[in-house]
Amino acid sequence: MAKQQKSHAPVNKRTAGFTLIEVMTAVVIGSILMVAAVTIMVNSKDTYEVQDDLGRLQENARFAMHLLAKDIRMAGYFGCSAKSGDIYDHIEDGGSGNLFNSSAGLEGMDNYDAAATWEPSGKIANVDGLAGITFLPDSDGLTVRYLDPSTAIDVVAKMPQASADIEVTNTAGLVDGQIIAITDCASADIVQITSLPGGLKIQHNSGGGTTPGNVNSGLEWNFPGCGAANCLSKQYGDDAKVMSLKAVRYFLQDKDADGSPSLYRVVITPSGGNAVFAAQKLVAGVDSLQLTYGEDTTGDGRADTYRPASGVGSWSNVSTVKIGMLFQTVDEYGQQTDTIAHTVALGNSVNGEDFAAQNDHRRRRLFTSTVLLRNPQ
Repeated sequence: MAKQQKSHAPVNKRTAGFTLIEVMTAVVIGSILMVAAVTIMVNSKDTYEVQDDLGRLQENARFAMHLLAKDIRMAGYFGCSAKSGDIYDHIEDGGSGNLFNSSAGLEGMDNYDAAATWEPSGKIANVDGLAGITFLPDSDGLTVRYLDPSTAIDVVAKMPQASADIEVTNTAGLVDGQIIAITDCASADIVQITSLPGGLKIQHNSGGGTTPGNVNSGLEWNFPGCGAANCLSKQYGDDAKVMSLKAVRYFLQDKDADGSPSLYRVVITPSGGNAVFAAQKLVAGVDSLQLTYGEDTTGDGRADTYRPASGVGSWSNVSTVKIGMLFQTVDEYGQQTDTIAHTVALGNSVNGEDFAAQNDHRRRRLFTSTVLLRNPQ
């Protein structure tokens, strides 16, 4: 008899997989890691943007300081005759305070408001009638004037008379309407070029036809031995040089009214035979410009006291200029809010500006420099 086989019920094996608790734990851990990764990425990007903006701020500061210092050092240079000789300015509207005026190599304007004036001229602060230009309130302004030695051209022959054309080695860097000076170590005459006949001569006629034009020197000075309207002070010889007049006016303006002022300058530019004013935007993100002037009252070449433009006793004694500029990052970025009130002050705080906290997302840094004038007047 065959052995009967026992039947066995099928055994239920446990299905492979994750429990709900394991899945939820993995989701939580993954979420934490994702949040951490996103946070690190956002913070890294924020740090990069902030550092990049600060880097641009520092570059802007270096550039602006370089421009100001370069011009301030040269202020008042009108050739080797500046100390010992006479300077005759033939420009028609080169009056007090005007950008064309060469009587003051350095002029300052203290804390602009509607009644502010340029010193030493006392002219009401504006930018020579340029449309659309307004100063930033409470910031200073600066005007510098000098002959640019990098443009020097040799005179090749003595003028046959004081009203004659000026013969030079070349006129490659000159155009009609440009303001120049012919100078030696005895005197200097500042005139506007009215024509460049023959390529190697400079005419300096008086009267109409150009802006601003040259004065009638016969009526202005009546130089001995020369009755013509365009006489210079003398017949210059081949020891003289011709140089271009550089006149620059620095100021701050928030032209777009976006809370980010910029450093501007107005310069004299020849155009179509005339000399015109041109406004140039130089550096964005300058909240405040403050200038303090050091006077040498003892004649030892060192500043004894520092004053704002409105308090300078004698501009001929100014030997140094202290510059203070508060820069901001142009872009608003990051979570940090600027709640710090800044004081833009120089030296013994005789001049400065209290700059209130802006509560924006820009970073601000104060930069200062002291510049020695090479040609104090």
